[in-house]
Amino acid sequence: MAELAQNFVTVYSKNCYTMAQQKGSKLASCVTKVEGGGERTTLERVGKTEAQQVTTKYADSPIIETPLSRRSLFYGEYAWGDMVDWKDDAKLLIDPAGSVTMAGAAALGRTMDRVIIEKGIFGVAYEGKEGTTQVVFPESQKVSVTAGSAAGTNTGLNIEKLIQAKSLIGNADIDTDDPNETLYFVYTQKQLDDLLRSVEVKSSDYNPVRDLYYGKVDFFMGFKFIRLSKDILPLVGDTQIRNCCAFAKSCVAFSEPIPIKGRIAERADKQFNWYSFMKMRCGATRFEDGGVVHVPCA
Repeated sequence: MAELAQNFVTVYSKNCYTMAQQKGSKLASCVTKVEGGGERTTLERVGKTEAQQVTTKYADSPIIETPLSRRSLFYGEYAWGDMVDWKDDAKLLIDPAGSVTMAGAAALGRTMDRVIIEKGIFGVAYEGKEGTTQVVFPESQKVSVTAGSAAGTNTGLNIEKLIQAKSLIGNADIDTDDPNETLYFVYTQKQLDDLLRSVEVKSSDYNPVRDLYYGKVDFFMGFKFIRLSKDILPLVGDTQIRNCCAFAKSCVAFSEPIPIKGRIAERADKQFNWYSFMKMRCGATRFEDGGVVHVPCA
């Protein structure tokens, strides 16, 4: 009987992890996964160097110092739980299509996306040996909220903002020719509405915008578009400006040293009702600022 109960828990935990990774989170597969553990993980970064021309025979071997730096990724723990009445079928808990499993997996999946957005893309990065030197996101990597407006007024998402975002990533020498290097643009539905309104929809030149809007494609201008809930993608302070973003996969790091673990058990203190519990430990940071762009949209 104990062996059967343990198998029950194992199946539940596996289903929760699979669903949170594949259905709950939209961004977990869009960033670079790194191994880690403890309170923080140190990410070593290697800077760019240049070779020297050899102009004489038997010249000294060059010593070209390679710039090295490191960034630290800090972790947080996140948990979810719910109760299933004893009158309900406990098998609902291990059914991957069951409402309880789906609700918990979706909640932790959204938490992964919040961690990637809040810590990895919009948060302060940390450098140095002890990971205590704060690195605020550079202003040079932010598109103006007025971009695309001749009058200098705040605008929603438009073609000009996408051009500028793509330009900033290109000027950072991100190797977009690498087949493993995908560029992503994260937005909410309101920004897609504004993008469609910002172009002359009667022109065949903008058919890709209409296809993107109607869900026929998810690529446009070199970006793979990812729509998030407005509850996850932040506003700028107390304003009505939504902080959208563009990033290269290699430039945002995500670590999950303790993957989602789930348990189910009868609670004696709750009339032996079944309790469903999930927990995970994860963190995120920017690996390279040049591959991340903030795109504020009114």
